[in-house]
Amino acid sequence: MDITERTRAEAALHASERRVMEVVESIQDGFFAISSDWRLTSVNQRAAGNLGRTPEAMVGTSIWDTFPHILGTVQAWYSSCKGF
Repeated sequence: MDITERTRAEAALHASERRVMEVVESIQDGFFAISSDWRLTSVNQRAAGNLGRTPEAMVGTSIWDTFPHILGTVQAWYSSCKGF
């Protein structure tokens, strides 16, 4: 891939990420997404505001650090569903 193709691919990726975040921000409820290792990958303003934080401060953090009161409950449920 030459530099021009790479530049175009990166621009397309960034445009796609912006569109996804526009959709996430348009959701009227608090929204967050987590990765397979339980880290927050996307957080909208409503969800962050409900916790008195910013999305930037939350993305990348462990869900267990953000919501310690659910530790064990979601893990047990998820583990029981993995076989389906």
